Amino acid sequence: MQHATSRPAPRSVLLVGRRFLPSLSAPLVVLLLLVGVATGCDSDAGTGIAYPLVTRGGQIVDQQGRVTILRGVNYNGIESMLFTEQPPEAADFQKIRRWGFNVIRFPVSWEFIEPERDQIDEGYLQDWVEPVFDYAAREGIGVILDMHQWNWSTCFSPPDGGGAGVPQWALPEWTRGNCPYEGDDASGWMTRAAAEFWQDADMRGEYMELWEMIARRYKDEPAVVAYDLFNEPWPDLALPPEDADRDVLQPFYEELIGRIRAIDATRLIIYEPHITWDLFGNQFTSMPFDNIVYSTHLYSGGTAGGETGYNGDSAPLLAQVQRSVAEAESQGVPLLVGEFGIGMRENYQAWIRDEFRFQEQHVIGGTWWSMRQHDNTTFGLTEFDTRAEKRGLLDLVSRPYPVATAGDLISFSFDEQSRTLTMTFANNPDASGETLIAIPKYQYPGGIKVTSPDPGEDYLAVTQGDEYMRLTVDPARPRHTIVITPID
Repeated sequence: MQHATSRPAPRSVLLVGRRFLPSLSAPLVVLLLLVGVATGCDSDAGTGIAYPLVTRGGQIVDQQGRVTILRGVNYNGIESMLFTEQPPEAADFQKIRRWGFNVIRFPVSWEFIEPERDQIDEGYLQDWVEPVFDYAAREGIGVILDMHQWNWSTCFSPPDGGGAGVPQWALPEWTRGNCPYEGDDASGWMTRAAAEFWQDADMRGEYMELWEMIARRYKDEPAVVAYDLFNEPWPDLALPPEDADRDVLQPFYEELIGRIRAIDATRLIIYEPHITWDLFGNQFTSMPFDNIVYSTHLYSGGTAGGETGYNGDSAPLLAQVQRSVAEAESQGVPLLVGEFGIGMRENYQAWIRDEFRFQEQHVIGGTWWSMRQHDNTTFGLTEFDTRAEKRGLLDLVSRPYPVATAGDLISFSFDEQSRTLTMTFANNPDASGETLIAIPKYQYPGGIKVTSPDPGEDYLAVTQGDEYMRLTVDPARPRHTIVITPID
């Protein structure tokens, strides 16, 4: 059943710009003051991205053929009902836009959507899930809808945290009357229950029917840009972990994607390897679908719990990024980092710098884990009690980047100390329109300076609006490099 939503009336777009003449003797220098302007809430979701997104080889592109980088934050809590203490609100999404993000990854829970078999909890969807779509749409933020599990189910509470995800009716019979499993033994029971899911065709079918319902309900929802099929699935213990992806997960994903595609032919679909990927790697092969995206989670150095600092050894970080990129390339699909992050522990600033440096070197996007946590020293970008921004993290996580490049994006990098973005791209006849660059008001409250080291570069137009800069270049020049620095 398609839910009814109310949308705010479209707001007019006001861009402040100048036209510049070519200079053959000096680099281009443009000064732009950041101005608060209203944004449209139409087919481009207020950002200039032309949805729906599609894939072209190893890249995500929009309807104008522009290479699109998705960058954002995991808007967590609905999957565990953390936000019953602090419900979603519009101000959260105003912050997210101010940070320069164009997307959220939004974890939700099968357990709360379908608490009893074949009984959908409309209250959960209407009161908790769908308002997030409205808030995101108002700010031009795309939503990646993530079907989330952590420690499999609320039936299990291992020492590393209580579980969420799979409803208790979908667990093996031996759990009946024995929930919750707590303490050191809970991890073993949890992994056994997860493994048995892959041996239970009936329960796998129920999960696929859940996604069919989601696709029918949200196929026309403008805020939703992608479906993330299964967060960090545990492997089938009957197989060696390195074979679990190829022999169990891939056939499951192919059937599930086929079912979703029969209902919704337009959304990106994201698939993940099993949760022990970082130890055993991935054996997926290419799948017979367009517009699918491979996603890994990067917590090099044991940062997944938010309790670990950083010893400064960047080699494991680089190795995880390189392996993720290589696996995506071998499958012929783009890569999106679905989760990465570190708590505010020892040397955390260096970890963030290194992780972003490697992602930018490989021209990939990702979503930080997470928006907030009970413990304000962990990943959350805002304080839990006050919702205040955590500058210690945001000074590094909020950063400019090319959102939609009208050409082939060759490289981009951000230097945190000087707050300088440098990007290079080449013309591509398959891409049209303006190049869109995120200029977070968080990083550049006083405005920006745009320069080019290319002699004689002629930018036909540069316009600066609310969090985004739009750039049109001379099509006669095959390659372009621009540098953005703060005025102040």
